[in-house]
Amino acid sequence: MTQVTLTLSKMATTMASRITSSAFKHRKLCLSLRLKVATSQQYGRSIYTTGAHLKDLYWNDKATEGEPMFDKILIANRGEIACRVMKTCRRMGIKTVAVHSEADSMAVHTRMADEAICIGPAPTSQSYLVMDNILQAVKDTGAQAADIGVQFIGPNSEAIRAMGDKIESKRIATAARVNMIPGHDGVVQDAEHCYPVMVKASAGGGGKGMRIAWNDQECRDAFSVFVDPLMRKKMGDQAIQLAKAVGYDSAGTVEFLVDSKKNFYFLEMNTRLQVEHPITECITGIDIVHQMIRSAKGHELAYTQHDVPVDGWAIECRVYAEDPYKNFGMPSIGRLYKYIEPLHIPHVRCDSGIQEGSQISIYYDPMICKLVTYGDSRTEALDTMVTALDSYVIKGKVLNEVETQELTALTAAIFAKEQLIARTFSNQDRVPMKKDLPMSWHLSVSIADKDVDLSITKKEGRFEVQIGDRVYKVSDTISFSNPLLDIKVDGHSQLIQLTQRLGGGRYQIRFQGTVFPVSVLDQRTAMLYDFMPEKVEIDTSTVILAPMPGMLKSVCVTAGDSVSEGQEVAVLEAMKMQNSLVAAKTGKKWYCL
Repeated sequence: MTQVTLTLSKMATTMASRITSSAFKHRKLCLSLRLKVATSQQYGRSIYTTGAHLKDLYWNDKATEGEPMFDKILIANRGEIACRVMKTCRRMGIKTVAVHSEADSMAVHTRMADEAICIGPAPTSQSYLVMDNILQAVKDTGAQAADIGVQFIGPNSEAIRAMGDKIESKRIATAARVNMIPGHDGVVQDAEHCYPVMVKASAGGGGKGMRIAWNDQECRDAFSVFVDPLMRKKMGDQAIQLAKAVGYDSAGTVEFLVDSKKNFYFLEMNTRLQVEHPITECITGIDIVHQMIRSAKGHELAYTQHDVPVDGWAIECRVYAEDPYKNFGMPSIGRLYKYIEPLHIPHVRCDSGIQEGSQISIYYDPMICKLVTYGDSRTEALDTMVTALDSYVIKGKVLNEVETQELTALTAAIFAKEQLIARTFSNQDRVPMKKDLPMSWHLSVSIADKDVDLSITKKEGRFEVQIGDRVYKVSDTISFSNPLLDIKVDGHSQLIQLTQRLGGGRYQIRFQGTVFPVSVLDQRTAMLYDFMPEKVEIDTSTVILAPMPGMLKSVCVTAGDSVSEGQEVAVLEAMKMQNSLVAAKTGKKWYCL
């Protein structure tokens, strides 16, 4: 029987940093770009002569020829990182097993593996995080050795446990003589006990507190790059001290905070293959996944620290499908209609787990790709990144005729349901009202500047919507208590988000990854609507409006004064904050209300 090995990686990746500069301003995609930069010490040698193919990047990878290796590895993860591990396994001649949820049955990582096993429904709590299901998959694919024969590729459980708790890890680091930020290393009990420096959750992560660079200058200011070789060596020495203190035996990342005087202090340790590992690989030429697998098999590393150069520069942008109108906090779900990675450009690496036609789901991290560029200089890496981003083709799906009609039918059903609820009252016998509720409507639905006339009838447990000669059967499973609606149209599910109910038959509906403003009127009202005068928008560009109720603390100019665009003219105090009100145009102050 073949031996099966298990490798795990954290499901949720940590956020690096967001950038918005002139190179990205023209994009109208719901994408988030996360940036990570690797600094370097030049060694007078160019390594970038083999193009962008992943297999050519590992110019410095070392192993002993003919050394024993695993026959088969089960990869207990999904998406991009699973594909990344499979690429190295292929290079090493190791067979792979993918585990997948029902939602990932046609995912790239599922089809890329030699074998694939379904381990549960779409939610991670019922599939990827259910260890019993994963271990059963190990048995089903042929594990061999003592007990169930699982050998973990990654650090040992004691090291993960010790470093996973932010407070405990700091105590261990202190004992290992690693530089620590002065202050309390225990749990903060209350606000009075808190120091006015920085607050971090004891089990926190995810890169919280990152900020957006709104222009080129802010983006430049965000790069304070002054890690010299001596400082890097000192950091490395302390990272090794910490690793030895917990018996660490695989890939991991130690993070430090650095002040303006080049003092550095331990922050945390990530006990896994880090999200930014492609940067390390590009500037060292080492396949970290390969070395993790070798280490798990019991082989010694064929490197000294001197054998690990830092040659050149690398930059990583994490491309996400996120909703910028919700502070990048929600996935922008839907299907990738067009997707072409810029791999034709030299010195570009794309680590992704999707392809054209893939679905961005609500259930998982919406990362599309880790886009990495590298070069001999920082400028070269940046220029290549700009070119790569400009050459990246990512488009969400546009609606075809069938999908447009299905969305129209769904919208009509939502409107009809709302009408029925509005006319249903309990315990109101004293109020005279009609007992018979309407069961059919003739409506006009406007979606994407297209008006569709239809009729809809309420049936038992469903609505029947007739558009032209076609009748759509829409299940009556609409509940306005939840913005996420799973509604069946002709027997198949359509997952939509009712993001806003604006009244008067107006809605904002997220469908197939795009938010559509829709309007529903009965046909008679729609006919009369054409005769309504259009509301003239008032030009408020010369008026300074308070953004919220508050107290006017001061007015900086008087009537007749000239003011410039962006000049502060008043200060408003609201919600315990002082808000500066500025002029939107250059002109003269007239009066103040």
